[in-house]
Amino acid sequence: MTTTISGSTGVNKITDGTIDGSDFASGVRGKYVLEDNSRFFYTALTSTSVGGLTELNISGSLYATITTGSSTADLITFEQDFGNIFFSNVNSYMGYGLQRATNANFTTGKTTVWSTGEHANGTTGAENCYEGRANVTNTRTAAEWGLSANTTYYFRLIGMTHATTGTWYWGNPTASHTNGAGVKLSVSLWRLL
Repeated sequence: MTTTISGSTGVNKITDGTIDGSDFASGVRGKYVLEDNSRFFYTALTSTSVGGLTELNISGSLYATITTGSSTADLITFEQDFGNIFFSNVNSYMGYGLQRATNANFTTGKTTVWSTGEHANGTTGAENCYEGRANVTNTRTAAEWGLSANTTYYFRLIGMTHATTGTWYWGNPTASHTNGAGVKLSVSLWRLL
C-alpha cells in the first residue's frame, strides 16, 4: 500500500514502512526503516532541594537502550516527556535533558547529549510555579548525536537546578491527572537503506 502526500516542495511517500527522504536536506537523503525502538515510563515523581545540579537522574532505575548500526547516517529520534514540572521558591529556575552512557550503570561513556540548561524554566518574584507539561522530540543522525557505529547506548532523562534554594519537581502529578505522574522516554533508530 502506498500513501502519497503532496507538499510545497514535491511529493513525499510513505511506502511499506519506509520514508522517501527526497525532500530532506542534503546529507540525510534516502529511505529509512524503523530498525529498533526502546522506551520506558517511570511513573514516580522526582524532587530535590539541592541547587546547582546539572545531571540529576529523574528516571529511577529505568533507561532506554539502542545499538547503533554500521552507518552513523542512521536517524535517531528521542521523544522525551518530563511530565509536569514545578518549583517552589521565589527566583528559582530549572531545566531538563537527555543523558547517555555505554553501560546501564551510567558510569562509562556518560555525557549529556541534549539539555535546556538550568535556567530554562523559572521566573523572578514568583513561588509555587507550575510550569506545565514539558515534552521534547528531536531527530538527528547518529553522528550528529555524537554516537559511534555498532555501539550499544543507554539513555535516561535528567533534571537541572539553579543554584538558588528551592524544591524542584519533575513528573509532578496535578489534580484530576491521568497518567500525569512521572516521565517517559522513547528512542527510535531509523536505518538508512
